[in-house]
Amino acid sequence: MLIRIYHNGARDEEGRNLGFFGYKPEHPMVLVFAYVIPELDPGLAIEEAFHTFNVGEDDLAQAYRARRLRSLSVGDIVAVDGKFYSCENAGWITHDTQPVLAAAESSEFHGTRPLHG
Repeated sequence: MLIRIYHNGARDEEGRNLGFFGYKPEHPMVLVFAYVIPELDPGLAIEEAFHTFNVGEDDLAQAYRARRLRSLSVGDIVAVDGKFYSCENAGWITHDTQPVLAAAESSEFHGTRPLHG
């Protein structure tokens, strides 16, 4: 099962992250991390991702932090085998379409670094 982590790249004029107010389909997203896990219920997979990339200490969490990525937050997306789930203030919302990807030249900022290759 392929898991992909997208950070919300929406910014206001002062550079503040608009994604922290929740995901909107027009927000540009930055693919920052991807990994494969054994088959798992998608709901469990996204909850596991949230825990791992906020307080986890396992090898996956350490690899994420080694890239100097910020925590998985409200407005970000976890993709599980082609389904997209936005992190909300309480829970997750399912989206059927791939998010809009941020332009390469505008996709790197504090705690968000595009996954290349």
